[in-house]
Amino acid sequence: YTDLEESCHVLVNFKIPGDAPKPGKRPYMSEIDLAVLKGKALVIVDLKNYNGPVDFGDTCQWICLAPNGDVEVKGGRDGRTPHGQLCDYRRQMIQLLLTNQFRFLGNRSRAFDYRRFISGMVLFPDCNSDRGDVGSFQNECGRWLSVVRMKDFAAKISAACGGRDSQLSENEVVKLIKDVFKLYPAHLVGNVPKLGVEDAPPKT
Repeated sequence: YTDLEESCHVLVNFKIPGDAPKPGKRPYMSEIDLAVLKGKALVIVDLKNYNGPVDFGDTCQWICLAPNGDVEVKGGRDGRTPHGQLCDYRRQMIQLLLTNQFRFLGNRSRAFDYRRFISGMVLFPDCNSDRGDVGSFQNECGRWLSVVRMKDFAAKISAACGGRDSQLSENEVVKLIKDVFKLYPAHLVGNVPKLGVEDAPPKT
């Protein structure tokens, strides 16, 4: 755990439009496990529940060296790897924000840099093995995609920063959540979140 220097909005289990469908195919939605949104970055997080160190990369299968035998780590539809899955999600997220920027962005003298603002992370549970995860990314995705264990999650989120031309004000963040993602704050009532409460704080 670590102390975060700024507030973060945690967006859980939501959908964004997928890629344009091929002829004869129906449109689809991509399901995002988790995203962490703050003024300096939007981090798309895909959760993987595999017990063991992972071999990964951008041009190979992802393999978890599990206690009961090696297991392939897949990335959802069409036989993707997690690398392919996060590449798809990031591209779709950039397109969603670009086409809806009039809903949340204020006036700016320079174009907003979505490619630096949006990054991806594949999050695994902590692993007790002496052998750590092994892998690297050879293409440009190495600048925005990371493989992270739970113990390092908060520190990685705290360090995420897109740069000077990719920062949102708190008002823009709230508009993005409400007017683009169509999500509403969770207001805790006892131990049960009650969604859509009007007086709930503007955080999820």
